[in-house]
Amino acid sequence: MTTKRQKKKNKKKQLPKERNWVAVAAIQRKAGAHKDRKKEQQTSLSGQSEGIMTIGTLLRCKNNQNLYLITRERDSLKNRKRRTIKLQGVRVSPVDRLDWGFAVLASEMEHRFEVLG
Repeated sequence: MTTKRQKKKNKKKQLPKERNWVAVAAIQRKAGAHKDRKKEQQTSLSGQSEGIMTIGTLLRCKNNQNLYLITRERDSLKNRKRRTIKLQGVRVSPVDRLDWGFAVLASEMEHRFEVLG
């Protein structure tokens, strides 16, 4: 009968399992790893936000007609199922209180604000 110590030694001596690289490549193709997702996202976001993403742009809220100012650009990370996506956005502050602000994604800009200048 083998002891626990002997079992551990035998386990360490075993060779690592060989990978079936054909299966690994097939799994990656199925998951869409051959696409350049980062490049696709950047092209889609850049088309949406032309002219809006500049610092100092004056905005009017569509809900309550308050005036806002873009104070800086920022990137945010969003966790999706098994990956992290980098999204572009801006930091927006009310005109009367520039020290207080909030983040807005580039995809939400058209729905929430209209550009004044």
